[in-house]
Amino acid sequence: GCFYLAQAVDEGKGRSRNAEYAARLYREGCERKHDLSCAFLAKKLAEGDGVAREPERAAKMFGELCGNGVEAACRVAASFILRKAGAKTANENARGSDAR
Repeated sequence: GCFYLAQAVDEGKGRSRNAEYAARLYREGCERKHDLSCAFLAKKLAEGDGVAREPERAAKMFGELCGNGVEAACRVAASFILRKAGAKTANENARGSDAR
C-alpha cells in the first residue's frame, strides 16, 4: 500500500516527484507499524526532504528501528552518525577519487 506508492511518488515514477506527499504516505505507513515506511520517514526527517528537518527525532527513530532488527535502518543510521562525525561514506569516498 502506502510504502510502494510513497516510493513511486518520492522518485517521480509515473508523475512528477512530490516529497511532501511521499513523506505523508511514509508517515501513514509508519503509523501502521510498517518498518520500512518508518525508516524512509526518518531519512526524510533527517534531511528535511518534504518535511521540517528534525535530526534528533530521526536519530531516535533510526535507533528504535535498528534495535528492532531493521537492517536498512541500521545502515542509514550508521551513515548519518559517520557524516555527523565528519567521516565520508564509501560512496562519497569513491566519488571523490573519481574527481581526481
